[in-house]
Amino acid sequence: MKNQRLHNLIENSNAISLKDNKKIADSFWITFQSKSGAVEGKIHIPHEGEDKLVIFEPGFPGGGSGYFEELFLRKVLESGHSVFLIRHVGTIINGKHSDGYIVCKEKQRVAKEQGQEVIGVKKTHTMADWLVEPKVALETLTPFFKTVVLVGHSFGPLANFSSFLDFVKEKPKLAKRVKRFISMAGTLGVVRDPKGQILSQWREYLDKDWSKERVLIGKTSDNIKFLHDTYKKIHKEVSTLPEDVDFIAIHPWGDRENTTDELVHIVESLEMITSLGRGYLIVDKTEHGDKKTGGIAHDMKNLKPAVFQKLVDLKWLPKEQITTIK
Repeated sequence: MKNQRLHNLIENSNAISLKDNKKIADSFWITFQSKSGAVEGKIHIPHEGEDKLVIFEPGFPGGGSGYFEELFLRKVLESGHSVFLIRHVGTIINGKHSDGYIVCKEKQRVAKEQGQEVIGVKKTHTMADWLVEPKVALETLTPFFKTVVLVGHSFGPLANFSSFLDFVKEKPKLAKRVKRFISMAGTLGVVRDPKGQILSQWREYLDKDWSKERVLIGKTSDNIKFLHDTYKKIHKEVSTLPEDVDFIAIHPWGDRENTTDELVHIVESLEMITSLGRGYLIVDKTEHGDKKTGGIAHDMKNLKPAVFQKLVDLKWLPKEQITTIK
């Protein structure tokens, strides 16, 4: 690892050294803490590069970081980017569904030995803790990199916007290193009615047994308030986003059965572009659901690694404000 300061940070963070992608990167399971809270996950630092960072915030309940590792990680590392893949605090570490969310046998083993049941340094968590995960990552890691790209899936872009808008106000000089936002099927819409589709869907999902078998994040009523406040905040304060930060939304929306996003309407991406007054929308018609496996278009598992690599390449931008992948 060439960056000695970054190496010292990792060494002093009780990181677990991993064998993931060892031929091209140094990998660790790590916990970062700042005045804003704590965030945990895997950091991968390529042997070649190190001056560029991708931070990925997953959706709900949080399986997206596992998909990222499976689908995109190697290509992104080969392009010289370090990658920090967040796992949500409150995620159950050794439950019946944990393998696909933690994707780290070493962390699961250590947690079991130490009696740790969920990710995080606190005893209890809420979605308010999720909403600051990218901010903790930015506060901790931005000083070590020249450029940063924030990527989020589903819930992830909501947390990324909320965190970055605060980061810009508190650390304007460091915030200049963040150059791009990528929203993958992001829930970024305007909440006009507290009883409308966006928050009603959240209430339904937060109350489901299947979500409580994966993450423990407190009362639904509290989380709905945090979410509602954040949807309002990002649209009210979006002008804080610096002009030189690119915003690219990519969203599943096909023409055939099982190819439209089942959870987040594409209008939510358009509403953020409208509030921001700029940005790009890529309509991804290649995604589809699979009833046999339970996969859904929203998961974006058909996005090609080469396409994703373009998204994080700061030299590349879509030619048109609205483009289509067929």
